[in-house]
Amino acid sequence: MRVSDRQGGDSNWYRYMDDFPNCVHQSELIQLASNGIHFTWHNRQQGQASILRKLDWAFGNQQLISCWPQAKTTFQARIDSDHSPIIITLSPRPPHQRARFKFLNLWVDQEGYDQAVRAAWGTTTIGNPFSRLTTKLRALKGYLSNLHKNNSSHISSRVVQAEKKWQEAQALHDQFPQDLIAGQRERDMGVF
Repeated sequence: MRVSDRQGGDSNWYRYMDDFPNCVHQSELIQLASNGIHFTWHNRQQGQASILRKLDWAFGNQQLISCWPQAKTTFQARIDSDHSPIIITLSPRPPHQRARFKFLNLWVDQEGYDQAVRAAWGTTTIGNPFSRLTTKLRALKGYLSNLHKNNSSHISSRVVQAEKKWQEAQALHDQFPQDLIAGQRERDMGVF
């Protein structure tokens, strides 16, 4: 769309490059509000050979904007492609719901499982038999969740943290595309 959407490589702006912004304007398309990575494509090179471009866009027409005035896009960090994934949100997200409880068979073999079951089943309850059963199961859920937190390696949270660090490295490289250290950090963080 403009010179600021390019970093590295040929810095000349040729006349044919006006075709895309002119087409968008003549089509009366409106760029959706966005956040995240600005340069959505990277040639995966380092140093002077590094080229970053804003190649991916999200547009809407007047009808879309009228129906979805809160429409926005998020350009995420590049993961398996040289292009950034785009998430288009048309309405506010629903409130976060807690995940359902799932019993993991591996808990049976973990140290402390028997004590957790005994503690939950030893809980004093009142009410009819079904109400007492559900109260004890709810208590057992809490004990087993704590057992899991204390005894698991939390691989899921480690993966989330590694992806977050990689995204941060990409955002830094996006802000400072000529910084060799930022480029190397992005490359290093992308290796799991």
